Amino acid sequence: MDENLVINEDWKIVELGITVDPSASYIPMMPETVDADTGISGMDGEVNLSTNYGPRNLEIVGYSDEGLNAHDKVEFKDKIARFLHKYKNKPFGLVIMPYERMYYVKYSGALENETYPASVRVSIPLKSSRAFGYSTIEHVFKGEWEMTSDTVEPVGFVTEIQGPITNPLTISLNGVNMVYENTVDEGESLIINSKNMTVIKVTEDGNENGLKNYTGLFPRIVEGENTMTVISGVTDKSKVVTTWRDFTF
Repeated sequence: MDENLVINEDWKIVELGITVDPSASYIPMMPETVDADTGISGMDGEVNLSTNYGPRNLEIVGYSDEGLNAHDKVEFKDKIARFLHKYKNKPFGLVIMPYERMYYVKYSGALENETYPASVRVSIPLKSSRAFGYSTIEHVFKGEWEMTSDTVEPVGFVTEIQGPITNPLTISLNGVNMVYENTVDEGESLIINSKNMTVIKVTEDGNENGLKNYTGLFPRIVEGENTMTVISGVTDKSKVVTTWRDFTF
């Protein structure tokens, strides 16, 4: 992701000079459902197999500042168009601070605008391929911990361990072990990313792929109780730092 587009607490997108109208915007509380139905030979009608969440469509409606001249209006519209052009094929983070939510979205549809004597109204269509968003609240825990998560589906996390680390390093989340079978020196660190399923050893000479020495699994934070335990490899458990954001509607 190159950057985030932030709707701040005052409903302003400072980067683009837009004041968002939340009453005119479409920001659904939940994604739409999609029913999977099928017809079965010898039976009348359809049988419902399951109901899933579909992609989330959003529409951000807002206004420029007042007092724009003709040239200012052209620049305002051009700035928005150039930003969206970068994201017609790749997502960016849309952070909605009043709702404490972040969705990864891309430009999808047609940018509409209405020009008034001294301002411009825009309507920006966006789509998230994922039904859920992320909370803007980041959880940060050091060492061993227990906590109750409100994530609506299992979510990945990042655990960074500062060296020195002895062989083997074993850290357990909810009974599922993350195991690294090598050493990490003082001044170096190890980053286990369970979301992307990567392991990176950070040294003075650069980053090394640590998967060749990784024999563990990649657990996820789940809704409800979660417990992380440092079993071996680290003496100072405060040097183990885990961060993540819950999935949310």
